[in-house]
Amino acid sequence: AFIFIGITVFTGALRSFLVSFYKSAEFWELHTKWTSSVGIGMAISHFLIYLLYQSRLRLPIISSLLPSADEFLARNNLIFMAILALFVVTVNAIIARFPGITGKVWWRPVHILNYAAFGLILVHSFFIGTDSGNLSFRSLYFFFLALAVFGMVYRVYKVVQKQKMTPTTFQKLLAKVTAGPIV
Repeated sequence: AFIFIGITVFTGALRSFLVSFYKSAEFWELHTKWTSSVGIGMAISHFLIYLLYQSRLRLPIISSLLPSADEFLARNNLIFMAILALFVVTVNAIIARFPGITGKVWWRPVHILNYAAFGLILVHSFFIGTDSGNLSFRSLYFFFLALAVFGMVYRVYKVVQKQKMTPTTFQKLLAKVTAGPIV
């Protein structure tokens, strides 16, 4: 699930960069249809398997899903982060399937939440993933994190470059996109 969601995030974050090399509609379908759907499907099945194991072992299910105030990285919190992230990416994937939605003013801030969701997925995977002790998986975590950060920086750079913005006009654009006050 992590690998497909990671591919989805990095293809979305580096969309304009990748499209400049690979100009094809199939490429965009890779991001919007295939990797996102497979990643979400695998994450949902991962969650259902977790619930089945909890039930089979007669462990409390509901209490294991609720956040804990004891420690930030407590198992309950890491599971709650993953559920929250799964909700965000699933809602974004469903909304994106409706024609004309991606052009709406409110779409970009909602879609940007996928980066926060990916951060939650990374924290969840890194601390309680069954393969998190494996060096190759840890390398994948950092690789996808680096790609996502590079993609975010690249997209902001392209917007600033396209608009030939000064820092003040960039702040105004950022405030308009996020619908928040200029700080």
